[in-house]
Amino acid sequence: MDTQLKRGMLEACVLSVLQKGDSYGYQIIKEVAACVPISESTLYPVLKRLEGAGCLSTFTQEHNGRLRRYYQITPPGRQRLRDFLAQWQQVMQVYRFIEKNNQQNAGENTGVTAMEKQQFLAKLEALLSGIPASDREQILDFYREIIEDRIENGASEAAAVADFGNVEHLAQEILQENAYSQKEQQPDQPQPAQQQEERRGNKCVYREYRAMAGAFDKIVINARNTKFFIRPSQDGAIRFCYYEDQDVRYNLNKEGNTLHIEQTIEKKWHWYFLLGVGYHSALTKGVVLELPTPYEGWLEAATTNARIVLENLHLNRLEAVTTNAAIEVKGVQAQELVTNTTNGSITIENTQAQRLNAHTHNGRMTLWDVMSKNCEAATSNGKLELGNVQAEDWLHGQTSNGGIELWGVSGFVMDFHTSNASVSGTVKGDESLYNIMSTTSNGSNELGRRVVAQSRRSLSVKTTNGNIRVRFEQ
Repeated sequence: MDTQLKRGMLEACVLSVLQKGDSYGYQIIKEVAACVPISESTLYPVLKRLEGAGCLSTFTQEHNGRLRRYYQITPPGRQRLRDFLAQWQQVMQVYRFIEKNNQQNAGENTGVTAMEKQQFLAKLEALLSGIPASDREQILDFYREIIEDRIENGASEAAAVADFGNVEHLAQEILQENAYSQKEQQPDQPQPAQQQEERRGNKCVYREYRAMAGAFDKIVINARNTKFFIRPSQDGAIRFCYYEDQDVRYNLNKEGNTLHIEQTIEKKWHWYFLLGVGYHSALTKGVVLELPTPYEGWLEAATTNARIVLENLHLNRLEAVTTNAAIEVKGVQAQELVTNTTNGSITIENTQAQRLNAHTHNGRMTLWDVMSKNCEAATSNGKLELGNVQAEDWLHGQTSNGGIELWGVSGFVMDFHTSNASVSGTVKGDESLYNIMSTTSNGSNELGRRVVAQSRRSLSVKTTNGNIRVRFEQ
C-alpha cells in the first residue's frame, strides 16, 4: 500500500477509535488492527503527529498502581475525521471497518529468544541511543506500558515481550517510522578546500538529523561564523543538515518540546578564517534547516559574521539575529517576525506577519510586498526603502544619515524619520482623512501640515538637512 495512503488511513482509524471514547496505546492497537495491520512502532508516530496537529490531547490516570497515558480526541480531530469520510471515497471498505469497530484479527508473532521486560527495554534503549534522550524516554515509556497491559490481559512477561518480535528489527522500524536518522558520509568529490583539509588531517564530515513534524514546538540554533539557510522540507519532516570536523561540533539536545542546537568550536581558528585559507570548511559550508509547512512553532536562529537566508516558511514566531552580515527573508508567513543585525543589510520580500520588527545598524533596509498589522523598520547610517508595504495599524520607518524612499505604502498611523537626508515617494490613501505633520530644516517641504477633526489617521515625516517630497495616491 502507498505510504501516504496508509498514513491517512491509520490516522483516521485512530481518530475513529478515540471518537468512541478516551483510550490508551495497547487498546488502540487492538481495535485498529481489526481494520488495518498496525504495530506499536507504527502507532507511536501516528499519535505524535495527531497530537502535534492538535487533533488529540493526552492525560495520565492511575491504573493498578501505575500511571497510564490516555489519548482524547479534540474538535480539530473530529473535523479531520469528517474530512476523511467526505473526501476519501476510495477507502469505503476501511470506512465500513471503522463503523463496525468490533472485529478482531490476530497478528502473527515472530519467534525470538525469550526475553523479559527489563532486558528488552534495556536492549531497545541501547539500540535507540542515537536519538534525543527525551524522545527515547517517551518511546520506552510507550513500550513499557504496552507490555504491562499485555500482562494484565493474561500474557506472561516473556510472551508479552515476544509479541514484539526481534528487538533489532523493532528498533529499525521505530527509527524509520519516527523519521529519525543521523547520517555520516564523506563527500564523493571533495572540493579543493576539502582536499586541503585532508592534508591538514582535519576530516570534514556531513551529518543529517531528522525528526517527525510536530516533534518540537520550538527550535533554537546558536552558532558563530556560520551561514544559515532555512527553508521548507519536501517530506514534511524537520531536518538539520550540517558539517563537522575535529574542531567544529554541533550538540543537539531536547528540553521539553524545545530542540536546542548549539555549535562548539574547540580550537582558535580565527587566524585561518581572517586569512581566508578555508581551513574550516565546516564553518564556511554553513548549515541548512528544513521545516514542515506550516510549522506551528517558534524558531530562533542566531549566528555571527555570516548571512541568514529564510525562504517560503509558514510558522508562528521567527527571530533571526546575526552581526556583520545580511539577513534575507522571502515568502515568509508568521505571527511575529523579528530580524536584527549590525553592519549588514536586511531584505524582506513577499512576506506577511502580524508583527514585524526589523533592525540593523550601518546597513540598508529594504521591505517590498509586505503585509503586517504593526510594522517597524529601523536602521542607522543606511538607506531605508519601503515598497508596497501595507500596515493595518501602524507603520514606522526610521534611519539616520540615510534617505527614505517610499513606493505606495499604507497604514492607519505612519511615521518616517531620518536626519541629514531626504524623504520621498508615495503614500496610498485619501489625503483628506489624514492628520499630517512634516518638518525639516535646510531643505524644501512639499507635504506641509494638516489637522483633520474626528480622524485618528496620521502621517508624520521628519528630517534635518534634507528635502521632503512625499505625496498621496489613491
